[in-house]
Amino acid sequence: MSTWVLVANAVEARLYSTDRVGGELACVREFSHPEGRARGSELVTDRPTQGKGAGHGPLGEASEAKAHEVEHFAAELARALEEGRTTNAYRHLVLVAAPHFHGLINKHLSDHARALVTYNIEKDYTGYSERDLAALLKAAARAA
Repeated sequence: MSTWVLVANAVEARLYSTDRVGGELACVREFSHPEGRARGSELVTDRPTQGKGAGHGPLGEASEAKAHEVEHFAAELARALEEGRTTNAYRHLVLVAAPHFHGLINKHLSDHARALVTYNIEKDYTGYSERDLAALLKAAARAA
């Protein structure tokens, strides 16, 4: 069995498989969530708002809508990891995501999937090539 490596941010994610942390990565699946890039105001309907104060009106609704979309994507990724776990597609899991988004993914992981996490890396490495990512993972494994 292999190790799965999830590299994610609120907009995109890639799931890799490898024989060892720091080894050659093979892309298993790519995820795209363009709503994570949208401004909160683009996610809110044009319905009239009432009231004033925190959480009300266009600004509050916009930030709530954005947070909801990011949370939805984190849950989608956690479901994919859970599906892989239940089909024995991986034995170990490495989570690589920006700190806040890393926490959201972790929040949605089952206890069983969370127990398979061997490394947590709270960095946004989505812009790195597979070769550079493998090198970063190898360095992280050595440092741990």
